[in-house]
Amino acid sequence: MRPASAIAILAGSVILCLGSAGSALWHGTPELRIPSVALEKPYRPPALDGAAENPPQWNPPAPQSAGADWVFELFSPPQIYFDASAAEFRITAPGAPLPPRDFELQLHAIERPWYRLQFQGYAGTPERALITIRNRETGGYVAGRVGDAFPEHGFRIHAFRCERRRVADEARPHATPYAEESIDLTVLDERLGREISLDSKARRAPQWHALFRERGDPLAIHSLREGEQLRLGAARFTLEGIDARAGAVTVVRECPEHARESRTLSLATPSTPTP
Repeated sequence: MRPASAIAILAGSVILCLGSAGSALWHGTPELRIPSVALEKPYRPPALDGAAENPPQWNPPAPQSAGADWVFELFSPPQIYFDASAAEFRITAPGAPLPPRDFELQLHAIERPWYRLQFQGYAGTPERALITIRNRETGGYVAGRVGDAFPEHGFRIHAFRCERRRVADEARPHATPYAEESIDLTVLDERLGREISLDSKARRAPQWHALFRERGDPLAIHSLREGEQLRLGAARFTLEGIDARAGAVTVVRECPEHARESRTLSLATPSTPTP
């Protein structure tokens, strides 16, 4: 017998022996058995009381301060563009027409504020009186005579007249009479381009003023007289008229992206205007 044949026979015998041993080990391993457990009552999750009758309600998305059309859901990212011509952000592509939006101004009040100049007194004789005038805007006082100009305050003393008269109480004939002065001070207001009469009583401004609040910023208040203008962003507002008795004003809005618009704004709560 050749050596190669002997080696092959020997290898085959070894493989048969290992196979028999492995089979014996496999069949000798005990089987793992898990006992079954019967549940007395199957588990069922409890139902939520009132869940079907009262489903949760989500509040609708609120408009942003930029306008009523700036509304975005919780998980929807906004698509915002920058319009270089108007120098502002917008939610529509540049060149597309803008949707209508709320008027930016709300009428807050109609009043005649105190006039900025008030007569305080005089010294000396009426013919050469040194007159003291208070500037309510600065809180300071100026003193001058007829003809004096105060360019930094925007006025000139035009005329001054003081009359004294003896006043007696007819109901009390034994009472001592007293002297009463009647003051008539005329100043030329260079801002208004007209003469204003002052006396010893506090003076209201000659023109009505309309006070406006910004819709996006209620703390911002603007005061306008008829003909005055206000700019908010790219929009320009002109106060064309004031109807104090009706508590309403007429405002014109002009903007490059919108047509010229005229609106009548009224007070939310009608009230008697300041005289």
